[in-house]
Amino acid sequence: MALELDIVDSRGVKLVFCRGRLSIGPDVEYFKNKVSALLTGSPSVVLDFKHLEHIDSTGIGAMVELQNKAHAEGGDVRLASITNSHIRKVLEMTKMTSVFQMFEDERQAASSFTKPGT
Repeated sequence: MALELDIVDSRGVKLVFCRGRLSIGPDVEYFKNKVSALLTGSPSVVLDFKHLEHIDSTGIGAMVELQNKAHAEGGDVRLASITNSHIRKVLEMTKMTSVFQMFEDERQAASSFTKPGT
């Protein structure tokens, strides 16, 4: 299944609901282009992985690249709804759990941007 992204604005935080596969090829380029465009105007982004089926090293690299851009813009990229055990394991093995803040769902992740010191 090709990657699909649904984008919702929640009080200035962009929620990106990912469905499909974030892996090498056009899906990663599509992901980087769409999320990168969001970071320019609103550097607070939540990637919701509830319906993400697969991620590979290229997808991880794209996430790190976007995180770096968000930080340069004074923002952050946070992860939510990592329900797929394979994806959770990949994030843990690649030490992404220390790079990204992770939350149970998109509401918790979005509200974390409004808390002091975040």
